[in-house]
Amino acid sequence: MVGDYVERSGKKWAKGDEPEHIQGQFSANFGFRGSLDFDTSLLPGFFMFRGNHPTRVDEKGRLKLPAEYKRRAEEMYGAQFYITSTDGKRAEIYPLKEWEKIEESLAKIPKFNEAKRRFLDITNYFGQVTEMDAQGRVLIPQLLREAAILQGEVVVLGMQTYLEVANHDGYKKQMDANPLSAEDKNALADLGL
Repeated sequence: MVGDYVERSGKKWAKGDEPEHIQGQFSANFGFRGSLDFDTSLLPGFFMFRGNHPTRVDEKGRLKLPAEYKRRAEEMYGAQFYITSTDGKRAEIYPLKEWEKIEESLAKIPKFNEAKRRFLDITNYFGQVTEMDAQGRVLIPQLLREAAILQGEVVVLGMQTYLEVANHDGYKKQMDANPLSAEDKNALADLGL
């Protein structure tokens, strides 16, 4: 911050010029009234993984995280991840802190709930905690690599709070076979999107 200006995304903002939705969300979440004078993208919930970054899974099963994901994950979450799947067709890479939020929610559901049991069965079967190495690589569990055919060319998709990894050719075929429909668009509109 220099003087009365804050630089964000290459643009200088005067104090108090932050978009209202950021001021309102910050005020509601943290009980703060007034202008912001720091980078809100560093706050939990303000950073989302987004987009598609094609890459490769090497012969040892390691996925090198795309540079932007790696940098932001390190800044926001550290180097620990939980890698799992809910269908065996795609890997889901959660920063460990995000996975722990899911575990907190699961803990509130009775242990005899069948949906909870099935969710835990599949996510534990495929899941492992892993640590990103100095080169930004994470090891995808062998059971999951084999089930989802995660070798060679893959797509790494930002899914807001986690990354999804899928076989490139399989993902493209699935997308072509199941395009976003008018019904999907209407359902999203009904949900406020």
